[in-house]
Amino acid sequence: MARTYLLSSIGLPGSGKSTFLRRFSEEQKFFYWQNDEARRRLFNPRRHTTEEDKLLGQAGRYALGQALQTGLSSIYDVNLNRREHRALFRQLAEVHQAKFWLLWFQVPLEVARARVQRRTEQATSELRAYYDGFDPDFLERMRANLQEPTRDEHVIILDGEAPYETLRQQVLAQA
Repeated sequence: MARTYLLSSIGLPGSGKSTFLRRFSEEQKFFYWQNDEARRRLFNPRRHTTEEDKLLGQAGRYALGQALQTGLSSIYDVNLNRREHRALFRQLAEVHQAKFWLLWFQVPLEVARARVQRRTEQATSELRAYYDGFDPDFLERMRANLQEPTRDEHVIILDGEAPYETLRQQVLAQA
């Protein structure tokens, strides 16, 4: 990966996005921004409001812009399920002569549900409130509202059940 990249993701909670992106960013020495972590640090109590989401998006774009400006490849670990949100980050990458790639993590709904359930059971008390907010229909609603990428978006489709090394090789080969 010789040039500067901005990677982000699309997929259901529990599809393996953050697990892969965090490890990949450490290995490749990418700047890493995760909205969930930023929300935990910036907002107490966390309300998951539209205003919080807007502020996090602005903070993320600013931080990523600063990193890309210095030539540091970056990962935006947030679920970009809406085309208009992806367009903002594609434009950010273009401004900084970086290549934008969208990593689409796909898993069966049952796998996502089981992973979220396992996370909820293993969560610390601080995180439990976040995961407890996932009602049984949450994943179905999220899947129904996901806007699939169009042909003009640079997408790498990944099997969220595949081992890290397989995913890593696939991203390195296609990006």
